[in-house]
Amino acid sequence: MSNPVHLRPRSPESRAAWRWHEFRLPFVPGRVSAAIGRFVLTRAAPTVIVDLPFGYAMYCDLAEYVQCTIALNGEWEGEIFDACAPLVRAGEVVLDVGAHVGYASLRLAHMTGKSGRVVAFEPLPAHRTAVAAQFELNGIGAQLTLVNAAASDRAGSAWFSVPGGGNAGVGALATTKLGTLTVPTIRLDDWLNEAGITSVALCKMDIEGAEALALAGLSRSLTDGRVRALLLEIHPDELPRFGSSVDAVLAQLTSHGYRLRYWEQPGEFRDGPRSADSTYLLALAPGRAWPTTDTA
Repeated sequence: MSNPVHLRPRSPESRAAWRWHEFRLPFVPGRVSAAIGRFVLTRAAPTVIVDLPFGYAMYCDLAEYVQCTIALNGEWEGEIFDACAPLVRAGEVVLDVGAHVGYASLRLAHMTGKSGRVVAFEPLPAHRTAVAAQFELNGIGAQLTLVNAAASDRAGSAWFSVPGGGNAGVGALATTKLGTLTVPTIRLDDWLNEAGITSVALCKMDIEGAEALALAGLSRSLTDGRVRALLLEIHPDELPRFGSSVDAVLAQLTSHGYRLRYWEQPGEFRDGPRSADSTYLLALAPGRAWPTTDTA
């Protein structure tokens, strides 16, 4: 990327791009309007550098929905990361499973500080390049370990569905090879053992329906409490593709003694039962205290 302009959130550039993401013509099918918006964005929306409220900056491609949202608002699900921050101390290890282009990795890096370590698992080459660039931009490249793999229940390789349209964050392991590429897969247990990591403060996981597979590959670490907390985005509509369900994912966690809270409006983690529209959960290992800022 050559000399991107440096912006603050809600800049005229980000607002203009956002209007094309939301572009809709009356009496025209939504997919047609969306295609027109994408056509304009891919030709006119630049990559910019945006200052984030927690002190870091981020490259944002305004043609991509999530990154344009970050450029517009200065955050993506920022309240959720704020609620998790008390779980992480300076110098600890944190995991970003499904790193996309690095926003969550930067949030985790800020939590653990320059003496800490962020391990980002991301199988798509363009996304890994973006994550590395975010850390170099902020002068914290040494804090990042970038792993070329998708988390699963077995080591090897798997088909991966490459995201299309305007949202690059919805790539996922695939059950067929149509329209996909092959990526390496790992068991997180194996990777942590080989890396000699004995304690993980927080594991963020957003992998578009493959949560059950990744948790199966993390089962030993869940049994021994090596992972002290997990932040999961669960995908009810995608889980059945992998033979799982929301209830099955919750059972995977509770069977290891993890206690669960669910992100509910107006914006806090609460005890269950989980509401139908709650897609983020926080799981704490036995004996771990809930964040002090959580008033649930």
